[in-house]
Amino acid sequence: MQLLLKRHLNTVIFVSALILLSLPAYIVMTRDGGIGGAVPGNLGRIDSDAEIAIEQFHFTEREGGERKWEIWAERAERFLGQGRVHMEHVRMEYLPKGGGRVELSGRVGDYYEEDKRVVLSGNVTVKTGSGYTLYATRLAWEEPTQRVVSDEPVRLVTAGYVLQGDRMIFRTDLQSLEVAGNVRTIITPAHSTQPLSPGSQP
Repeated sequence: MQLLLKRHLNTVIFVSALILLSLPAYIVMTRDGGIGGAVPGNLGRIDSDAEIAIEQFHFTEREGGERKWEIWAERAERFLGQGRVHMEHVRMEYLPKGGGRVELSGRVGDYYEEDKRVVLSGNVTVKTGSGYTLYATRLAWEEPTQRVVSDEPVRLVTAGYVLQGDRMIFRTDLQSLEVAGNVRTIITPAHSTQPLSPGSQP
């Protein structure tokens, strides 16, 4: 049992929540087993092939007692055999190694536990502590490489200009952004802050 807990801590926490059934559940999942603030969560009705469904999902990843990132969703479904959590109306906060803060949100998202990768789609927004806002239809956040990557059109908005392109790589640890493909910069004090709609061109 101890070996199972070490290798599959997140699975044990999810399965334990099922035992509570209709009782209020307090679920905080951390990689090293540390406990953060209690977050209320209610088990939802499973409408798909997922083994577990949770309303008001909250996941906290910690390392050495320090918070690395958190993710919230109005609803989450966990596919145990795939190591994947599918989420709706997602918001996450990430603290890069280089300092600062990055906030991401999207209509839907998938968290791949083994790869430590979150894929967001649908009115995706990325905000940094330095005042940049990036809009995309779909992007992936990769924790091991500390990158935010999109192979679809993006729009970066900050005071005074708008930068657009077909794809981008944002290194959160270095605070560096690379935009490629039909790159265009619009310099204007009255910049647009509208998100990209599916199929729209920059």
